[in-house]
Amino acid sequence: MFHTVRVARTLEGALLVCILFANMACSDNRSQKQSNLSSEQRRNVAREQLRLCLEKFVRDGDRKSAKEELQRLVREDPNFVEAQYDLGRLEEADENWADAIRSFRECQRIAPDVKAGQDAVLHLRWLETVQERSKTAVGAQALKYEMLVDGSRSLIQAHEYRQAQAIAQKAIQLDSSSYEAYSVAAAALSRLGQYDTGLAALRTAISKAPADKRPALERALEEMSNEAASEQHRVKATKALTDGRYSEAAAEFEAAWKVRPAFEGYGLRAAIAYQLADSKDDAVKILQKLSASNDLKVAQFAASQLAKLEMLATPAEKESEIAQQTQSEAEKLAVINDPDGYTNIRNGPSRDATIIGRVTRGEQFMVTPSSDDWWSVRTYEGVNGYMRSTLIKILSDEEASSKDGEDE
Repeated sequence: MFHTVRVARTLEGALLVCILFANMACSDNRSQKQSNLSSEQRRNVAREQLRLCLEKFVRDGDRKSAKEELQRLVREDPNFVEAQYDLGRLEEADENWADAIRSFRECQRIAPDVKAGQDAVLHLRWLETVQERSKTAVGAQALKYEMLVDGSRSLIQAHEYRQAQAIAQKAIQLDSSSYEAYSVAAAALSRLGQYDTGLAALRTAISKAPADKRPALERALEEMSNEAASEQHRVKATKALTDGRYSEAAAEFEAAWKVRPAFEGYGLRAAIAYQLADSKDDAVKILQKLSASNDLKVAQFAASQLAKLEMLATPAEKESEIAQQTQSEAEKLAVINDPDGYTNIRNGPSRDATIIGRVTRGEQFMVTPSSDDWWSVRTYEGVNGYMRSTLIKILSDEEASSKDGEDE
């Protein structure tokens, strides 16, 4: 447990450490100004410059300069424990084990009672184990494999699925007899929508795993198989909905929901499609189930739709009401324009905002264009959020109706 956490922190912390100390590249002209300052004042100046130069280092990514400036700062003030600690983290991320151990031991000596000194102890325990394992070729290879697998897992948690898959593949090349890398690769591939390859990787993981690990992997295989089947139904439903074949779209959305009951958005889509197809009874059955959902938003939406169905007297009124519900005048029908094959939806107009959903290639959704870099979007599953405008393609009336023309 401890080993896994430390490896993950090493890989994830590397960029952060570099970013935090990139600002030191801006310090060429400050030596004279600081000559009469105390150690504490110099540290305060350094921290302020960290903040000012943050964006510059994110852009340049000059890790070598960051390390050099950290070393200079430690020379100027040997008791600057924060600088010593972050230097150790950077050396650790670069797999310079001896230098990292030296920095963390110095942290422990300088300030054993502060957070940096206490954290250094945890790093030291892991690094000493790493150094011992690295003495043999077999141990070094096993260590490298574990770091790659843990790094891939961390990238999946950060929604960097393509990078995660690439790192997992490196681990497989390093040791193709172990099961962990195949399992992680499968998880990344499924999130990229590459279900066939992901299922194959997961089956390989099961064949290589010890007996006590197979039940969990077999459950994951069943879940991924259901996810793949559900996705196939969703794709068919989306195409049918675009073509105006509402009954077929409703049936496919309902099939997707039956395969993955937790994805109640499919049920909502099916209910809306049934309403468009003038199949009130089918829509009511689904909405009644969803009105009892544990998800308050889903339950409220389903209840409101049930109430509106009771108020609609004719099919024409029904279709008009649903049209107003699903698309306002300001909204446009759109698809993504992303070479990765998917685009994340965030809960705010910023890359730092939390990811709350995802749209895949070919899936249509509603967007409200504006002059901002981030546009408000709404999916048929009921996910409302923001997406970068450069990754969105608004469909023209001709594109939206082209499939109708082809069917004729």
